[in-house]
Amino acid sequence: MTDWRKAYAYINVDDPLVAWLVYRAEMVSAGELHASALSFWSARMLRSRKQYTQELILDQVRQSSYASAASRLKGFYLFPTEASARAAATRWDGGAFHSDFLAEVAINPRSRVSQYDAEWITQDFPASDSWIHAYFSGQATAAPVWELIVEGRALILGTDLRERAYATVKETWPQSLAVLELARLAVEVGSDLGVITAMLFDRGEQLVVDYVVRFDNDNPEFIEGMKNFRGEVNTQDLYAGENLVIPDLQNRRFVIS
Repeated sequence: MTDWRKAYAYINVDDPLVAWLVYRAEMVSAGELHASALSFWSARMLRSRKQYTQELILDQVRQSSYASAASRLKGFYLFPTEASARAAATRWDGGAFHSDFLAEVAINPRSRVSQYDAEWITQDFPASDSWIHAYFSGQATAAPVWELIVEGRALILGTDLRERAYATVKETWPQSLAVLELARLAVEVGSDLGVITAMLFDRGEQLVVDYVVRFDNDNPEFIEGMKNFRGEVNTQDLYAGENLVIPDLQNRRFVIS
């Protein structure tokens, strides 16, 4: 993994949905999965129309003037150094930036990665768009907090956070541990089985954001990879029951009129 870039992320493993992906051990950006996939952050913003509209304005500038830059709407967010991550925690409000959620990750070298000073975004949106160009061109404010936006994949390193994530999933979806173990093994054989993503569906007069679990079990490459896999397997979970029960995600669904 010499070409893989180390970075840091705050990952809330108290959220069962996030915990599922942490135990799986791979971060995957929305664009890697489907054209209609949304990042979790984008899906949350859609509940606040004003904030999402502001982000669309930023992305229009990115597409027109910085087309090679990673998209805030499609990518996931990391910090290039532990110092940058901890600086963010001291300056920004919110329980998400808690030291217990800080994890080291490794970015897949095939990913698109852009580095920006996040402090351009924390200010109010002024009438002029000059600050947007400063942000996307990588300029620094007087006291920068550097962030990475990644369109691609990253592995979550270490075991402590993943063990806590497992406990969260087990408490919330105890009947789905076999699928969770399959999802973990899928990463080892290069499959997206078990990835949970937000999807935008057009239902005529309504747009619906729903969360779906991806299955890849009929993919010959996945089947062959599992046959040849020789790593550790949690057989107690994998063979706990006759049926594969996916997590119940209905409470995550919401409608945009």
